Amino acid sequence: MKLVVLVEYAPFAASDKAPTATVAGKPVALMPSADGRTLEAVVAFDTYAPPLEGEQVLRIVAENDQKTVRDAVYPFTVDV
Repeated sequence: MKLVVLVEYAPFAASDKAPTATVAGKPVALMPSADGRTLEAVVAFDTYAPPLEGEQVLRIVAENDQKTVRDAVYPFTVDV
């Protein structure tokens, strides 16, 4: 089972610092999508040891060139 994530990052796109994402403290790779305005990530639950289950949190942090930081937290439930 996996979670597919789309993140709109247009306000932060000009920044030299790429947004970061984590689930259960493990980094999640964010890749540019074809539209150039969003980032995509796939969270494969079974790649975690132990595998993800129950309530989890996706955390995304972005900073623009003016040092404005956006820290977003998205809870989700893994019920496999």
